[in-house]
Amino acid sequence: DVVAVGCKMRYVAAESGRSLGTCGQVTDGKQLDIASGWFMPFPISSAVVQTDVVRAVDGFDETLVQVEDLDFVARVAQVGRVELVGQVLGSYRVHGSSLTATGHVEQQMRANYVRARFAARAEGRDEPAWDQFRCTYRPTRREQRRDRAVRYFRSGGVAAVNGDYPNALRYLAMSLAIRPVYSAR
Repeated sequence: DVVAVGCKMRYVAAESGRSLGTCGQVTDGKQLDIASGWFMPFPISSAVVQTDVVRAVDGFDETLVQVEDLDFVARVAQVGRVELVGQVLGSYRVHGSSLTATGHVEQQMRANYVRARFAARAEGRDEPAWDQFRCTYRPTRREQRRDRAVRYFRSGGVAAVNGDYPNALRYLAMSLAIRPVYSAR
């Protein structure tokens, strides 16, 4: 009943080649979270998906800039189980000017749009249009703080592996001040 599998990946700094750690999280008990767009268990570049499932979900929705992978994996999880290989089997290059690093707030808004679409489908309502959602989207103070902390934390990590320790400490301290539990973990 497993229709897709991905693996853990090693984050590697683009400039220095140093390892930043790993990504990929165990899927046990999280199939509903995956299917509703709340949990992305692995980088999409590590995914292997059954061909008939890719066809059944109509592949990627290319209109969903920055979150087409989240939407795709969620739709795949609605067909069958998505699993993680617990070993690091690849590398994921990270750099400070990537869309993920510079556009985190936009990416979070788009991820919330994907979730709103899935919720509307599950409740039998019409899906919101992107323009409508974007005009009405207002992140809570908590979401704003989380987004700032994540942005600072990521910037600090990239600065550290590239040997820019003063900026790394500054960014990590700001992240720690905003969301201590996230940053310390």
